[in-house]
Amino acid sequence: IHEFEIKIEDWKTQDDLGLAIGLVPHDSPFNITNPIGYEATPGWSFVVGNGTTMNNGKPKRWKDKGFTKIDTRILIRYDSDKGTMEVCENGKILGVAHKNVSGDVRPAVSCAGGPQQVYTELYT
Repeated sequence: IHEFEIKIEDWKTQDDLGLAIGLVPHDSPFNITNPIGYEATPGWSFVVGNGTTMNNGKPKRWKDKGFTKIDTRILIRYDSDKGTMEVCENGKILGVAHKNVSGDVRPAVSCAGGPQQVYTELYT
């Protein structure tokens, strides 16, 4: 099991797709300004601003709302044995956002739609 966490230090965007956190294939090209899992950036993500998940270019409503409050901590827990990506908010488990995550992956954060400031911590 691998975990990494971000803390929202500042939220200055009008785009609710602006901040996504998740996993990308280890060898894939990654552009921080493209949302993870949407079109140009392969991977599995949780879109912080609106509560959707994305994979293979397909957004899917997962939670009723996202998180835009300052000091919110969002943790991604990847279980490589089960192939799952779980999301936690401020220590509370929200559930499994993606199943069938496969291959050699790495953590990623995408910041599309304007300036954003996040503090990241990586736990393995």
